[in-house]
Amino acid sequence: MNIFLALLSTIIVFIGYTQQLPNIIIDSSRFIGDYESEVSDVVYRFDEFIIYEDRSSWTKTHFKYVIGYKKNKWFGYEFFIEYKGERYFDQSKYRIKKRRCRIKQDAIDSVLNQLNNNNFYSLNLDSLNSNEIVVNDTLTALLVSTDGNSQIFTVSTSKRAYMIYAYMVDSYQSRQYIDDRRVFIESRKLFLSLF
Repeated sequence: MNIFLALLSTIIVFIGYTQQLPNIIIDSSRFIGDYESEVSDVVYRFDEFIIYEDRSSWTKTHFKYVIGYKKNKWFGYEFFIEYKGERYFDQSKYRIKKRRCRIKQDAIDSVLNQLNNNNFYSLNLDSLNSNEIVVNDTLTALLVSTDGNSQIFTVSTSKRAYMIYAYMVDSYQSRQYIDDRRVFIESRKLFLSLF
């Protein structure tokens, strides 16, 4: 009888359960203070959120994809941002379009579980952003690019906010395979599949 009651109470607790972001221990250099951007008015409505953006200093437009958690429910938003100044450097004037996305809760739960299982939240930024190519046993070359793009995940939990970012991740991965890059690329694809 006691086993039946324990099982029943466990089932009741899990009814309506929605995946939340893990509170993981990470290098404090990755912490960010208050998140300020064109989408702050939306993301600060949430208890937790993940933002993905592909940022380049040479384009006047870019997208941000957001999932946010509040009151046991996840919400999705897509932002199109067009800067009016000279390139991305002048962020003082911009036009923004916001679209709320209808995303199934079980799809978000599945993606968050996979990100967690892939150790996405604790990727090593040094290896993720390494620009070294091993040519042979004695020679290493550096990949150098001044006009590439950065792909950035901003993760905010109830305890902290931090960034997981990669510079030229696809280009560098095609030249020098690094497992953290593979995880980042797969995680990006998983996250964007929600939208």
